[in-house]
Amino acid sequence: MKIAIIILAAGSSTRMQTPKQLLNFKGKNLLQRAIDLACALEVENRMLVLGGWKETIQEKIDASEFDILFNANHKNGMSSSLQLAIKQVVPNSQIEGILIMLCDQPLIPKSHYEQLLEHAKHTDASIIATSYNQIMGVPCVFKSNRFEELLDLEGQQGAKFLLKKHKEEVVSVPCEMASFDIDTEKDYLDLMAKFQ
Repeated sequence: MKIAIIILAAGSSTRMQTPKQLLNFKGKNLLQRAIDLACALEVENRMLVLGGWKETIQEKIDASEFDILFNANHKNGMSSSLQLAIKQVVPNSQIEGILIMLCDQPLIPKSHYEQLLEHAKHTDASIIATSYNQIMGVPCVFKSNRFEELLDLEGQQGAKFLLKKHKEEVVSVPCEMASFDIDTEKDYLDLMAKFQ
């Protein structure tokens, strides 16, 4: 099964006043950690969506194995970044699914992403999601029969909107480490205090 990875990293980090993509964790910035992890996975294609802080971020990362997309409408919400990437995938009829990654979940191990990909290959379910704290979320895999619905998302609607809509059909793969995401300076300080 041919899967493309999409790393969504277009946010402006308005709550932090600095690009969280470049926050350091264990010797690498968060986005480079996600990039390196994605490069270690066996997939057909890799895309990185940037928006806010684009130039600053590009100077600090090596994403040579990625197609880098710029979302000029990133302030319209995550849906605009997803749609930008999917529009790149749709013309390529070989791509049968997408794995959506973020850069602000640095504790998720490579083995979890591999499990998501394996489930995608060996189940008929059209959505394979990460479960933690009794919720389902990203990272997740959407198969091609869900691309049109992803293209119909609006504003701040993201993958979770469809996970809720189709919750009875989603295959979930548990990963408690996915609950550690970084949205605020406090989140980052807590992460550093516990795991650095």
